[in-house]
Amino acid sequence: MERRQFARITVNIPATLSFYQVEACHSGLVADISEGGCFFPFDDDVPVGTKCQITITAGAGLEREQLTTAGEVVRCAANGLGIRFLENLLEKNGRLAALLAVYRLAR
Repeated sequence: MERRQFARITVNIPATLSFYQVEACHSGLVADISEGGCFFPFDDDVPVGTKCQITITAGAGLEREQLTTAGEVVRCAANGLGIRFLENLLEKNGRLAALLAVYRLAR
């Protein structure tokens, strides 16, 4: 049974993930994203409930924009982390809505 509130979109969007307790940043590509969270490929185990910050780089050239939000690890798998956004990015920044619309149209 699908428990997701928002539909996921498969993407490869540059992002940086950092954890509040550790002073380190991890760069990678978000593998999927929705209005409620994202999946970030990651090799290490991270406890569920760990608070983090994720910065997603949307667009290119002059249209490039960075979206930063607080998150929480809700799933740790062998291939990455499921992260729930703790802020509503659609309200915080309409750019995520536009980004998701572009990816939906491209599918």
